[in-house]
Amino acid sequence: ATAGPLTGDSGDLRELTPGVRARRAATSGPRSIKDVAVVLGLGTLSLPNHNLNSLDGLGVRQELVELYLQGNQLSHFVHLDSQPYLKELHVENNQIASFMGARPQPKLQNLFLAGNPVAKQANCRLMALMAFGSTLRKIDGVQVTHFEREQALKFGEQARVAVQCGWLLDNRHRTEEEYKELIREHQSRMARVVGQGGVEEPKKWER
Repeated sequence: ATAGPLTGDSGDLRELTPGVRARRAATSGPRSIKDVAVVLGLGTLSLPNHNLNSLDGLGVRQELVELYLQGNQLSHFVHLDSQPYLKELHVENNQIASFMGARPQPKLQNLFLAGNPVAKQANCRLMALMAFGSTLRKIDGVQVTHFEREQALKFGEQARVAVQCGWLLDNRHRTEEEYKELIREHQSRMARVVGQGGVEEPKKWER
């Protein structure tokens, strides 16, 4: 792990102890990353327990290697752009129910999802590989197997895009048209969330 992570927050919260900072954040109402003063130290961005419900404002950060977002209110991965050097992502104990908004992460090796609804899905590990890419080595500390990589690839490109739009993978065989309909349906759901201020407008999804 990279040494010396710095936390980001607004005002003088950075000078408080972690426990006090978490209590202050919890009483401030849900917010996005653009609402906090982000400090990136030695490749690490640490924002646990900041009451975040959106990654809006994160952007693409060339220096970002480790991202800590545990204990927030995140329910999706929208605004997590492809980070060129991100190797470790912590989103434990959020409210993430699917991989909606996930984009390929070309260097991601370690993903931590425990404590989210999606982690209870039977195909969670396969969806993680499909959504973020085959560079993943461990999910919640457990090594990704060759069999899992093969299975994730077998579902194909349209299934991958559907997972990135929020579809929960199952083992039913589908035609190309059925996958297209799934993608349209879940993009429509994303659009409704946008109307509630939750996620960005889903244009042609990155593939």
